[in-house]
Amino acid sequence: SSSSSSSSSAFPPSPLAHGDSITPSPNKLRPIKTAFAASFTAAFAQASVGDTSPNTQGAFCKDTGLPCDPITSTCNGRNEMCHGRGPKWPDDTASTADIGGRQAKMGWQLLAAAAA
Repeated sequence: SSSSSSSSSAFPPSPLAHGDSITPSPNKLRPIKTAFAASFTAAFAQASVGDTSPNTQGAFCKDTGLPCDPITSTCNGRNEMCHGRGPKWPDDTASTADIGGRQAKMGWQLLAAAAA
């Protein structure tokens, strides 16, 4: 839907991010892959994607600073001004790196648990 797409990625887009701007570039995860084996593949899969952004601080209207409507993700009936805030807001690039780091850390924890 148009309401989720307007608030689902870093604003402005980051050249350091990959895909929908939630994880760092695959180059950042390459050491994890090489540490296991050449045939190892890791993925952060998702289903039913609506809004995959790291909007951990919520979504706010750019013009007023007030929270967006929680049902429609709009500001005064329009979605263009509604933007999510990540954990390092207002630095969207730092937020992207933080969320990617959290995912990589959990990936390591899951691998360690599976090997135990």
